Amino acid sequence: MSARCDVCHRKPMYGHNVSHSNRKTNRRFNLNLQQRRLIIDGEMKRVKICTRCLRTMVKVPKVRKITLAAQARQAAAQTPQTTETPAS
Repeated sequence: MSARCDVCHRKPMYGHNVSHSNRKTNRRFNLNLQQRRLIIDGEMKRVKICTRCLRTMVKVPKVRKITLAAQARQAAAQTPQTTETPAS
C-alpha cells in the first residue's frame, strides 16, 4: 500500500526528529490520506485522497472535474501519435 495521493500524486517527505540534546534521528512525514468513494467518469471508484485535495474539491467546484481518468486522457493526448499519410 503506497502512501501517495491518487489525485495530486504527493508522497511522504523525510526529515529529522531533533531532541533537546540536538540529536537528529530520521523520521517520515506522512500525508493525511483518506479513502473516499468518488464518482469518476460516471462510476463510483474508491480512491486514496489527501485532505488538501478534499478541501480544494469543496472550495472550488471546477476541481471536482479533475479526475484520474481525465489526467490519463490528457497524458494520452500529449503523446505524439504517428499517422501515415497516403503518398501523393
